[in-house]
Formats: sequence, C-alpha cells, structure tokens
Amino acid sequence: MYRAVVPEWSAVVALEALFLTVLGSLARLGAPVGPPREASETTEEDMRDSLPPQEGAYRRPLAMSGQILGWAALGLVAWWIWAVWRVERAVPWPPAHVVAAVCLAALWTVAAVRGRRRLYGRLAAWLTLGAVVTAAGWFGTHRHSTDVRGVLALGTALTGFVMASAVMFGPRRQGDTPSAWQEVLSPACLETAVLGAVPALMLALLSLTWPLHGLTAGLLAATAFLFARDSWLMRSDWPARLRC
Repeated sequence: MYRAVVPEWSAVVALEALFLTVLGSLARLGAPVGPPREASETTEEDMRDSLPPQEGAYRRPLAMSGQILGWAALGLVAWWIWAVWRVERAVPWPPAHVVAAVCLAALWTVAAVRGRRRLYGRLAAWLTLGAVVTAAGWFGTHRHSTDVRGVLALGTALTGFVMASAVMFGPRRQGDTPSAWQEVLSPACLETAVLGAVPALMLALLSLTWPLHGLTAGLLAATAFLFARDSWLMRSDWPARLRC
C-alpha cells in the first residue's frame, strides 16, 4: 500500500513550501516603510480610484502557506518511513528525503531570520541534522556499508562539530541589538550540537564493529570541548537563552 505514495512527493511539497516562504520574505522586503495614512487624509478620489497598499497583504498568507506545506512535507516523510517499516521492517533512505530535508531546513531558517522565533531556529537546526543523517543513510546503503548505523553516527557527530564550530567562531554580538544569527540560530545550533551527541553515541554503541568509530569519538570530543569553551562560564548563557 505504501507504493501509492512515492518519496518524491515530499521533495516536491518541500520545494513548493520553500518557494512560498522565500516569496513571502521578498514581499516583506518590498513592503512600504512609510507611516500609514490617516483616514482623514484619504480623499474621495483616492477611495474611488484605488486602495492604499496594505503591509503584509501578501507576506503573511505566503509565509503561512509555506509553513503549512512544510509540515505537510514532514508528514509525507514520516508516512513513507512508517509504511515501509511496517512492511519491510527496514528504514528507507531515499534521496528524495534528502532534498526534502534540505528544503525544509532552508524554509525554517528563512522563517527564523524573518520572524526571530527560536522555535523556528530549532526546527532549522534539527532539520539540518536530519538532512545530513538522511544523506549518510542513503550513502551507506548505496555503498553497501557493513553497518549503516556507523555511518549515521559519523554523520551526526560531524554535523554537531560543524554547528559547534559555527557558534564558536561565528560573529559575536556588537551593540545592543543582536543579529538573527546571535539571537535565534546560534543558540539552536549549539543545542542541536550538544543533544545530537546522544544519538551519535547510541548509534556507535550499536555498531561496535564499524572501523571508523575513532573518528566519530574524536568529533564528539571536539564538540564537547567547543561547547565547554562557549558555555555559560564564558560568553554564552546556554541553556537560558534557549527558552521560546
């Protein structure tokens, strides 16, 4: 029955969601910046011939439609994985899910930058990790790896290390107004890097015979060092700044 739904559907829906989100972001950039006109300033001729432009008339519907389609794409991914697991007792790693995860990560990154909501930043960070894990799973199965779980552990550890490095060496706060990276994306990346070490360790323990666990352990140790360097003992207020 699961063959009635193909993985490419999730990729197409995710692409459409990203397109609508970007359109909504561009519509916000083009919104009028001047103060709205008073009702008394609007003449009868203005009311008869035209209506003044309304800020957010296109931005909000486009942004909302993009986010709804994004959740729909996630639902299609989960539905496909569950359907295949129920029949074959195996987790599928189709490349279309990689495309879908990349598009959804970009979607929530745009939404986080525009809306400055930390929930969107978390979604962007975790979907980035999911995209890398899905790509690692596809690579492991395509190359007929001896244990795909080892490849997944390495991909998870590598992603956490890159995120922690971005937080450590990224731009720091200057002035009273933080940027979107410092306020939303940086805390989400740090959270994902730290919490992502748990499934990486579990996957490594489940695939002890895989030969590259030394590299996985090194990446996890480097991530822990970077986190300690950027912890609450230094300039970061993690985990306090992770509250929505």
